[in-house]
Amino acid sequence: MTLTGVAGTARAEQSSRPPGGAKRALGVAGLVFDVVAILACAAWAARLSAGMDVSWDLLAYHQYYSWLFVEGHMHLADPEPYVNRYQSPLAELPWYLIDSHLSPRAATAVTAALAGVNLPLIRRITMRVAPSQLGPGGRWLLGVASCLLAGVGAVFSMELGMSAGDVIVSIPMLGAVLLLLQAGRPGSSGRSAAWLYVGAGALAGVAVGMKLTMANYAIGLGAAAVSLAVARRTVRPVWCTAVGGVVGLAVSAGWWFADVWRLTGSPVFPFYNTIFHSPLWGDYDVRDDRFGAHGLMDALSYPWLMAQGTPRVLDVPMRDLRWVLLAGLLLLAVAATSWRAARRRHGTRADVGPLAAFWVFFAVSGVLWLFQFGIARYAVTSELLTGTALVLCLVAVLRRPAVVLVVAAALAVAMAPFNEGHFYHVPFQKGRFMVEAGPLRSVPLDSVVMAVNTSAPSGYLLEYLPAGTRRHIYQGWFAHSPLLAKLRNEQLSTAPHIYLVLGPAWPRQPRVRQELRDDVGLVVDDTRCLSVHSTLPVRHLCPARYVGVPTSRG
Repeated sequence: MTLTGVAGTARAEQSSRPPGGAKRALGVAGLVFDVVAILACAAWAARLSAGMDVSWDLLAYHQYYSWLFVEGHMHLADPEPYVNRYQSPLAELPWYLIDSHLSPRAATAVTAALAGVNLPLIRRITMRVAPSQLGPGGRWLLGVASCLLAGVGAVFSMELGMSAGDVIVSIPMLGAVLLLLQAGRPGSSGRSAAWLYVGAGALAGVAVGMKLTMANYAIGLGAAAVSLAVARRTVRPVWCTAVGGVVGLAVSAGWWFADVWRLTGSPVFPFYNTIFHSPLWGDYDVRDDRFGAHGLMDALSYPWLMAQGTPRVLDVPMRDLRWVLLAGLLLLAVAATSWRAARRRHGTRADVGPLAAFWVFFAVSGVLWLFQFGIARYAVTSELLTGTALVLCLVAVLRRPAVVLVVAAALAVAMAPFNEGHFYHVPFQKGRFMVEAGPLRSVPLDSVVMAVNTSAPSGYLLEYLPAGTRRHIYQGWFAHSPLLAKLRNEQLSTAPHIYLVLGPAWPRQPRVRQELRDDVGLVVDDTRCLSVHSTLPVRHLCPARYVGVPTSRG
């Protein structure tokens, strides 16, 4: 675009700005809508029929890991024999701090309200990429429409108020997208734009540092910055975003990666071990083959898989119609836009830099998610931005913002009962766990205690053990790893006392019993088990003795 074209676009943007009074009215209306949206998230999560979060991940390691971090006991779990050793506790930390000071219902509402901040960000992103010729009022209506469609996402709505940090780490990533689009707006240049790019990269780096499953979105942001660099014919968007990303990642998780590397020989242990070659893990990469696209045709089927809610997309029941709807609307939008472009003989060329950057981010991060993860929980950022994508498609087809808002509202209402997901909850009580910890506190100080999550998720009970007790979490992932062999040789084989925390179905779990014998080398003494009661189904604290593993497994 020539300098004259940029100036003309900037003048058009200037002329579309509302008078001072109208601008203030739109700002106040937007703020009111944002507050209502956040409060609606809190009310939805804390409703009587919802119950409090007792999901597998919370009981397995979210609660325990956050407790270790806050209490300064991370050295008690260095390294732990379970797959989440690579993950910083920062993603779950907001939930833990809130839950530690409030009742379960209040904590659920406050945590959901925090996650609700995603919706104002979606509204602002939509207003930034909506066609400027629609005017401020029209863009405001489209922002509201996008929030309605984003809010009925299956994973977003079911994670509200839960310990799962996906709807928390999406906040800095959406903030990064908004800053990038703000920096790439028509006429934006100079030092202020550079700092916006740096800020966008820094927020993306923070999101990745909080949870590594956001890495595909950081790459998508980089691709969006490249698209803006091409449109503006300057490399500033790329290098400023990259610098910000490195700083954000270093500040949020550099210390964590360094510590995990020191302990395991890999900063992301046990993943990508064909690159880092940690001696505590085999020479292969970890991947859960139940999820993720296996080829192009499989990837193209994912909108339908999301609508079906098959175990291919999440290991708990969920379904979301919006992906199928988006696929259909995209085809209609492309056809409508092409038809209008073919008929248009004259007209001013609009600056599509931010719009193109949005679609690049949405497409690149989504494709990377499909082939790297394919787990619906890790796509919450894309799920939220589906609201913006649907609105942009509706605008291309229907043109009028008021009509788009009405249609979007109707679609959101129609899909809300269909779009659903279910993690594990129990009715709200005065306390989340209320553990009768006597049996746990009676464990001798020189004991090794292991929560066997293959029996039932029980890591949350480890914080009730006496100080100094060596505590571990066992997952089947590590059954044949050098790390488990290290634990056997250095602790289990010499421990004077060994105790296992087993699930409510014990001892009616012959498969778990055989796994403990063959893979860990432990035999459980069922005659001396103690029951550990809490608000959850009873757990069993059972003594065990180390007998070694078969030679073929050792």
